[in-house]
Amino acid sequence: RNGPRLPIHPEKEGRATLTINQAATVLNVSVDTLRLWEERYGFPAPARTPDGRDEYDGDQMIDLRNALQNSRSITHAVAEARATRRQATQHSA
Repeated sequence: RNGPRLPIHPEKEGRATLTINQAATVLNVSVDTLRLWEERYGFPAPARTPDGRDEYDGDQMIDLRNALQNSRSITHAVAEARATRRQATQHSA
């Protein structure tokens, strides 16, 4: 994997979770761009912490980063990243 290492939060059962700043860094975009994608495409879809902060799934961010590197448009990258997440979820079930 290329890019920054993802923090592991033990309370999330070993799953990497990121703040919005960390997620934007992984994707190499601004926080404003990340928020725009959330509004426009509904992806990524952060969870909310009890204190109201957005929490991004590290695997979802890696999938989106990889899709962005392989795609010419955010629309196609979002579709590819969603498909990758669905497949990963189905295989782990």
